[in-house]
Amino acid sequence: MPIVVTVDRFEGNLAVLVVEPEGAVVNVPRSDLPEGAGEGDVIRLEGVVDRDATEKRCSEARERIKRLKKRDGSN
Repeated sequence: MPIVVTVDRFEGNLAVLVVEPEGAVVNVPRSDLPEGAGEGDVIRLEGVVDRDATEKRCSEARERIKRLKKRDGSN
């Protein structure tokens, strides 16, 4: 199920989005919006799982934990 947001307004280089139906407000760089999006437009954010990015982040987290354990003297 896609997340639906409404472009509420622009503040400089930021777009102020309202998440439906919760009403949470999120600021994102204006450049991250689809081309041509303007105030009042409704945008559907449909997620795509990025397996490569997920694995990279997991690998980085494992390395950080490994370094912290070494520094702390744990194994």
